[in-house]
Amino acid sequence: MATGEQLAQYRRIFWHNCDRYHPAIRKRASFYTFVVLLTATFLKQHFIMNQNPNQPETQANNPLHGVKLAAMLELLVAHFGWEELAQRITINCFKNNPTIKSSLTFLRKTQWARDKVEKLYLQVVAKHP
Repeated sequence: MATGEQLAQYRRIFWHNCDRYHPAIRKRASFYTFVVLLTATFLKQHFIMNQNPNQPETQANNPLHGVKLAAMLELLVAHFGWEELAQRITINCFKNNPTIKSSLTFLRKTQWARDKVEKLYLQVVAKHP
């Protein structure tokens, strides 16, 4: 249950958004209209997601967070070359007519191959930060 202070804050934000998006609502809106229009999406956007701004990122300990697959593959190709990469990870898209585009297509569809590429990427980054 919301406290009086929270309810007052909800009302202020509700009226602000009414004035901003549809000024005619303010004229005929009552408290019951306010309760009906205060949807789960509105609550999620303004209160649930912003409850604790000091909370650390959920992916803070994940070294792959924010690294795109294309960037991983480009680094591995630059570091090893296609021939050695094909020896380390036996995938046909690294052996037969290898390109970044075809490899990315295959890796996005095949989780086991992507896991191997990510593992090798982490090994390379750990050795050469």
